[in-house]
Amino acid sequence: MMRWTPRSLSIWTRAAVLALLLFLVFSFSSPSRTEQSRSSSSSKSHRAESCPHPAIAQRIVIAVKTGATEAAAKIPTQVKTTLRCAEHVFFFSDLEQDLEGGKYHLHDALDTISPSIMDNNRDFDFYKTQRDLWKTQKNITSLQGVTHPTAKSDLAAWSLDKWKNIHILEKVWTLRPKMDWYIFIDADTYLVWSNLLVWLETLDPTSRPFYGSASTWNGIRYAHGGSGYIIPKALMYEMVVKQEGIAAIWDTKLHEHCCGDIALSAALQEYGSVLDGRWPLISGESPWSMPFGPGTPEYRCWPSMTMHHLTHTGMEEFVEFEEQRSNKSVSQHHQGLCRNPFPHESQLYKSAKQFSFY
Repeated sequence: MMRWTPRSLSIWTRAAVLALLLFLVFSFSSPSRTEQSRSSSSSKSHRAESCPHPAIAQRIVIAVKTGATEAAAKIPTQVKTTLRCAEHVFFFSDLEQDLEGGKYHLHDALDTISPSIMDNNRDFDFYKTQRDLWKTQKNITSLQGVTHPTAKSDLAAWSLDKWKNIHILEKVWTLRPKMDWYIFIDADTYLVWSNLLVWLETLDPTSRPFYGSASTWNGIRYAHGGSGYIIPKALMYEMVVKQEGIAAIWDTKLHEHCCGDIALSAALQEYGSVLDGRWPLISGESPWSMPFGPGTPEYRCWPSMTMHHLTHTGMEEFVEFEEQRSNKSVSQHHQGLCRNPFPHESQLYKSAKQFSFY
């Protein structure tokens, strides 16, 4: 049996201290697993140091709806700007693709639609052509601007778009179930992440309303898709789990509706939910098209949470504006967009100039 003499204690103490020092040196000289994953992930490489990290941020899922002919031009910029702080983001298109060497994966929102639906609807001519062209050439740029085979005034990609919304609802729950909030946006929608987190903290994910910018079409009150709509966990569970197969059921009804956001809103309300309209917090305007004036005082008073129709340049300008704000703890209101020194060549400056803030 070893006797612990003062000398042996001294040796073991030195060894322990040396081991600890080596561990600390290694720890600080080598990037952590988390840091390595962030540096290799495009969605994290542009993460601002000022990104808020409340617990609720881990319970939010974002589903982005796009189309294969536009995705490459929009998704990378959206990820690097408005989605730079988001943890759980999924992209849905009309073609399964990997962009920029696999940095961004696009899920096919339509691949579970029954052949009996596709075969009897000319909306899917474009879908089939696009899929075949991608398989053979890996290039679909020739399909940009293609019109519908029977409605020549409509873009074929736009006619196909309405079939995605309810299928995306099902697919995103499967990919990331039982989260608190599911946010659905387009590829040209901008989320003001800090405002979104503060607002969601005031709501209950076990409730059943859904939130959006309310409009009306043929008597149906719906949440405008480009503005973004937000569905709590309880309602997602009702639609996807309790009403299993809801997307297939509504595939047989979509001929009655022009657009996917209208059909989705109708489906949600059919099963007992209510649309809680939150305009202008959730807005379909871009920063340079907001109707500031005596007729819309709401835009001056309310925080900005979503905007729509932002271009590549617009998103980059707006993220610069967000990160240069001196006091990021204060909610960003719409009025602030016209009281900040944007570059004179920017779209934001030109918009603000109209209202004599400069």
